[in-house]
Amino acid sequence: MEERYYRPAEISAMLSIGHSTLRKWCVKLEDSGYSFLKDDRGRRVFAPSDVTLFQDMKGFLNHQMNMEDAAQASLLKCRREGEVRPRTLTLIEREQSSVERSLDEIVAEAADKFWSHIHGEMEQHIRSQVRQEMQEQLAEFEERLEKQYEHQVLDAAKEIAVTIVREREQESKSKRRFFGLF
Repeated sequence: MEERYYRPAEISAMLSIGHSTLRKWCVKLEDSGYSFLKDDRGRRVFAPSDVTLFQDMKGFLNHQMNMEDAAQASLLKCRREGEVRPRTLTLIEREQSSVERSLDEIVAEAADKFWSHIHGEMEQHIRSQVRQEMQEQLAEFEERLEKQYEHQVLDAAKEIAVTIVREREQESKSKRRFFGLF
């Protein structure tokens, strides 16, 4: 069974990336020791293992990893999974000795960045929810306070009215007694 090879336009469409982005990724991977197959005109053609490599690279880049680290991590992952062509493997082994961080460290760093980002978003969302709930509770409290104030004002007004009526009645009784003497 013959292995299928892809043209750059097909890879760009598969990954939803631009042609120039694919070209930059290829250059970065080649700088890191990877070699792509070329057709009789010297143009790159891509095997299914290259598609996997690009998918890994896109995943690492989507998790806030810089392009150089994403290329190294993709190549190391590809090597661990045995998808690197033998002629490339020796280049990677040579480059691997110069790599300061292991794949685990790169992945851990990416995971830390990812979780930090998620934590920040969650914190912002929670703060927003708490702020909204506090505003609702404050509005409710102000409404209750206003009603309570209205009741107190009404009660005070009633007491004043009752006091005024009593004083008038008292005054009226006093006047009647006073005039009743005459």
